[in-house]
Amino acid sequence: MNITSSFELDKVRKKPQPEAYEWWYYDAVDETKHWQIVVIFYDGCPFSPYYHKDQIRMPMDALARNHPAISISLYRYGKPVFYSMTEYAFDDFQIREAASPEDEYMISVGKNRLFFRMDREGRAFHRIELDERLPSGDALSGTLDFEGSLPRYFGDDRECQVKHQWNLTLPNADVKASLKLVSWEGVEVDINFKVKGYHDHNIGFEPMDREFEDWYWGRFHFERHTLVYYLMRHKGREEHR
Repeated sequence: MNITSSFELDKVRKKPQPEAYEWWYYDAVDETKHWQIVVIFYDGCPFSPYYHKDQIRMPMDALARNHPAISISLYRYGKPVFYSMTEYAFDDFQIREAASPEDEYMISVGKNRLFFRMDREGRAFHRIELDERLPSGDALSGTLDFEGSLPRYFGDDRECQVKHQWNLTLPNADVKASLKLVSWEGVEVDINFKVKGYHDHNIGFEPMDREFEDWYWGRFHFERHTLVYYLMRHKGREEHR
């Protein structure tokens, strides 16, 4: 696993190899109001049964760009109150390039959009705009704003074609949430909080199971630092940092 901390590597990478994947992970926990949320944008969802079917039936044509998705998990008191794993068509995944780091870079999956930029002082700003409605009638909309300083640089930020890369860009972010949850009965709940949150970005140029069996990770927030750890079981050996 190649580990980096680079704003530039948060942008969409070219993935011409079959069976590649890429995702942008965000989470936030409000311990006072007992809300937890996880949002993941995918360009090539490695958990898609349709992607796996393509990999079996036509492996040379199983490309990430044909399998964008977004997953949203919202919990209250540790219990799910909204969950979606929605897969989209090729043309439902869009990107908008930025002329400079100060300009916003955009990724959209369906009606859901992700914006990020970095100012001259090295602070990164990420905004998620959600607009997801399930066939059941449940819906979640609103915004999540993540802001924080990038960790001290480490890793290789070149666009090298490593097999798997973990880009830690916002392990300790200030998060502001303004969301609306609508149930199928029509009950509306406004969700607002300001908390600490986390963002990272993963990319791989082959299926994950070819490289490792499983992967455990977690973090601890301290006043000025965040400790992030992982344990990965490769085929016949372990790796941890």
